[in-house]
Amino acid sequence: MSDVISAVAADGELELLHRATGERFTCGPQGAAMWVALQQHEWRLDATATELSRAWMMDSLRVRVALGRWVEELQIAGLVEEA
Repeated sequence: MSDVISAVAADGELELLHRATGERFTCGPQGAAMWVALQQHEWRLDATATELSRAWMMDSLRVRVALGRWVEELQIAGLVEEA
């Protein structure tokens, strides 16, 4: 992920840019929150989902599933690699 530049706009939109490929990915504030939380938890999905579920007052399993799907989208876009 060192090849990925991230920026969060004032409105909470996240933009990711892969330096080598030029691939861009944008998403809203929830995506930005997931991106930041994933980095804080060293890309451990369960720990990230637990934190976000508390912040969002949602079921942790539902957040974990959504988070996993979102990470898969990033993998397909070539912005993150599977560990």
